[in-house]
Amino acid sequence: MKQIKKWLYVTIEADATFRTLTGRTATDPRIYYGWMPEVATLSDTKPAYSTYFEIVTGPVPEPQVMDVQHGDEIYQIDVWAQSMETMEDVSNRIYAVLHDQRSVDAYSTYKIQRVHMESKSDIMEEDEGGLRIYRKSMTFRCEVIYDL
Repeated sequence: MKQIKKWLYVTIEADATFRTLTGRTATDPRIYYGWMPEVATLSDTKPAYSTYFEIVTGPVPEPQVMDVQHGDEIYQIDVWAQSMETMEDVSNRIYAVLHDQRSVDAYSTYKIQRVHMESKSDIMEEDEGGLRIYRKSMTFRCEVIYDL
């Protein structure tokens, strides 16, 4: 649901520690839905960025908690960084901001009863130039979502 996507973006992007760790500027938020734009590169002043996207919307669980309930949504959030230390710092910050959030109001449209991390994994990649990129991939579940 687009309001939940927006809530995730605003919640992470507004965090002052996330902004500092990633090198966020007014023109480059360092968090992107889907994939980063080509202009968002890794550098000493912009050592990390994050991408996120919805990977699954589940069926409404039985028994339904309430008539206006929706299926859970699971989002993948990736942190891409120049160093393992930066990757860990940014991913730990996202975890601190999102994990175990309760009774979230997603723009006066939906209420999310709980957000929690379900999994995480480390992935090392190389770009075309042979530069190592450290990546942490995490999944977060938004559960018991209902209309307000």
